[in-house]
Amino acid sequence: MAARAKTKQSKAPAKAASSRTKRAASASAKSPTSKKPTVAQLQRERDALAKRLAEAEQRIAELESANDQAINRINWVVAE
Repeated sequence: MAARAKTKQSKAPAKAASSRTKRAASASAKSPTSKKPTVAQLQRERDALAKRLAEAEQRIAELESANDQAINRINWVVAE
């Protein structure tokens, strides 16, 4: 039985080493130099982000207006 346990233990590190090698190889294949974004892609992303920012700012303005109106109503009710 002891020999059997030793063989299982000796196989596990070999599997771990091979999986580490595979991960290292895949990481080097995905290096940033292999796929650089183009200028057109970056411009599209910038434009999309600018659009989202404008929409978010508009939504914030709407929420602030609604908040001001709610505060005014509350003050009006309390004042009476």
